[in-house]
Amino acid sequence: MSKLYEVLGVEKHASQQEIKNAYRKLAKKYHPDLNHGDEEAQEKLKEINTAYEVLGNEERRAQYDRYGDAMFQNGGMGAGAGFGDMGDIFSDLFSDLFGGGAGARARRNGPMVGSDIRVDLRVPFMEAVFGAEKEISYTKSEHCHHCEGKGYDETGSKKTCDRCGGTGQVSYAQDSMFGRFIRQEVCDVCHGTGEVIENPCPVCHGEGLERKKKKLRIKTPKGVDNGDVLPLQGEGNDGKNGGPAGDLYIVFHVEPHDIFRRQGLNLHFDMPISFTQAALGAKLDIPTTTGKEAFELKEGTRTGEQFRLRGKGIENQRGQKGDLFFTVHIDTPTGLNEEQKELLRKFADATGEEVNEQKKGFFDKVKDLFD
Repeated sequence: MSKLYEVLGVEKHASQQEIKNAYRKLAKKYHPDLNHGDEEAQEKLKEINTAYEVLGNEERRAQYDRYGDAMFQNGGMGAGAGFGDMGDIFSDLFSDLFGGGAGARARRNGPMVGSDIRVDLRVPFMEAVFGAEKEISYTKSEHCHHCEGKGYDETGSKKTCDRCGGTGQVSYAQDSMFGRFIRQEVCDVCHGTGEVIENPCPVCHGEGLERKKKKLRIKTPKGVDNGDVLPLQGEGNDGKNGGPAGDLYIVFHVEPHDIFRRQGLNLHFDMPISFTQAALGAKLDIPTTTGKEAFELKEGTRTGEQFRLRGKGIENQRGQKGDLFFTVHIDTPTGLNEEQKELLRKFADATGEEVNEQKKGFFDKVKDLFD
């Protein structure tokens, strides 16, 4: 019983004005002018129209509240409550929403802005840091070179649609137990434009646009990061009927670096140092994006300590600079000769550290475990 109310998204006790406002909102949302070629939107608009045809009239609404969906079954009570006036109601509503009649058709046949294009671009890490010139290739819709965007050449022409008579809409009559009502839909021949092309262009097949490959040189912004977007106005698909072109949006994907990890404008990396450097301190050459930077490591440094070089991170287009952070990790020596081992034993004795040298390898110990 409440299905039509659900279609319009209103309560059963909603006022006529609330029903009309809900219909206006939904009709505009699913109108073909805003959903070109979307079959799901067309079906949704049919449901919305049917719901408003009933609920938008007090008498029909009362009958629906009483009989429910049974009022749509054939046969019934004759034409006393006929729906022949619905065309005027739709004309009034769509006039408010889209300018109505010839005005709506003029918009469909008037200038239309071209759609936007997205291009995903991978850039090496250092090119993202400093910026670089790149050449990109993409496919876009451009005005047909053969018909100059009209959709037909000298052998063809454009005429008023015979199916809808130029209105862009067709009406269907449906009988119910309460009589006949009229349902309006977008013309399936001209798709709402009110016009059809005879002998369309052999290149674009009447679309006025053709797909072409295009190359474009761009400048990667300095400091660009993953997910950053570079908009290029007017480089998208060409518009129809003299409308302006859409825009091109380049989405950057920065490749990882062998050493540096990025967090915003800051850079991070791990710096291996020897046990001796950690214990006694040392002068280190720290890698940066512009070369090596001298750094005095204090004695007694522990593994996992982090240090900062201010302003040595990434600089963006606005001149903001990040910092460089490095974390030291003590690299345990391997492959020591006997002399080096003896020196370490003496060091251990001097510090009172007990040394337990493992003469056997791992697999020797496993063997001993099960003997």
